[in-house]
Amino acid sequence: MKLLREEITKKTEFAILGHESWLKPWYELFGPSNSEVRLTGQIVVEPIVDFVRVQGQISFIPVLNCSRCADGIPWAIERKFDVTFQDDPHVDEERGERALVRSELDHYYFQDDSIDILSVINDFVHEAIPTRILKTDDGERCTICLTDLGDNQVYSSAPEGCSPFAILGSLNKH
Repeated sequence: MKLLREEITKKTEFAILGHESWLKPWYELFGPSNSEVRLTGQIVVEPIVDFVRVQGQISFIPVLNCSRCADGIPWAIERKFDVTFQDDPHVDEERGERALVRSELDHYYFQDDSIDILSVINDFVHEAIPTRILKTDDGERCTICLTDLGDNQVYSSAPEGCSPFAILGSLNKH
């Protein structure tokens, strides 16, 4: 959902019910197992002198695949956020790579003189999704599916001594 900067004239609150059309393409990123999952939340947009403050909270329970056994796991995400959108101080500079300073990491920038609420939601949801196997305290099992991490379950169909990457390479040739 994009809001034009010129239309943000006063503090505005709105609810996300999960059925908004602007969320539909985003839901597709999570796959067919999430066709009935809905993101909900509250958003407050407030203009403050040279920037726009966006605060809110979101709830979302996507079904993720366990990286060990591929079973579907409902992963509850409850996040609060408080971010600002401001003018890009480097808008007049030549586009390309440049070193960022720490203060630039704490802001979003206006794009085409608008703010993109979905980009904020996307960032906070993806930060909450685990990117590696979560181990139990003893380090022997996956916290989610409880699969023994020493077990070769994932590669059990691979021929002895065959690299899983070699199998992936052969799939590309077909």
